[in-house]
Amino acid sequence: MNWLSSLLFESGSFSHGILAFSIAISLGLYLGKLKFFGLSFGATCVLFVGLAAVMGAVAVFLVHKSM
Repeated sequence: MNWLSSLLFESGSFSHGILAFSIAISLGLYLGKLKFFGLSFGATCVLFVGLAAVMGAVAVFLVHKSM
């Protein structure tokens, strides 16, 4: 189970980046299929989820840097 721990928690590894991209794309595609007030965002929702993930990562980085 050491490989799973390193995949999830070692942010410098290549596989961690692939996992993060896969989760963001999957979540964006799923949310893009949902309809809000009769309107669905489609593939554009992948962009919004990706932007939210990047902003979250930057916020975590800044918090850890200031400590």
